[in-house]
Amino acid sequence: MKLENRIQSLRDNAGNAERVDGVHNYKFFRATVSGVERYEIDFSMTAGWLQYDTSQDAGYFGVWVNPETLQTLNFAEGDYLFCEHRTAESFNAEIEHMNDFYDSGFIAKTICPETGDMTVYEQNRAEFMAQGV
Repeated sequence: MKLENRIQSLRDNAGNAERVDGVHNYKFFRATVSGVERYEIDFSMTAGWLQYDTSQDAGYFGVWVNPETLQTLNFAEGDYLFCEHRTAESFNAEIEHMNDFYDSGFIAKTICPETGDMTVYEQNRAEFMAQGV
């Protein structure tokens, strides 16, 4: 299922709630879908969506963010949590929380065949922050 279709399905069919307190101002949707893996999202991301790498990434776990639309999507073992933030301040507060919570993931690792030295390429998580705050 394409990402935009999955998001619309979550909006239409998932249980939802709101959180408004201090900095947090968002609506979130939760749903469980059996028989899916994170790759459904990885291979159907649309403009603006970015993979947020963590040390926990696996076929059953992933996190994606869209700083343009102020949305986040978490997937863990068939459970989806989709958040729509109403303000950039709220979105950035979630990104800061995620930065504190998740260990750094990595984009790639390379090993030099001559020396055996390994280079780890990590994301610049500042790129996930919404601009204009």
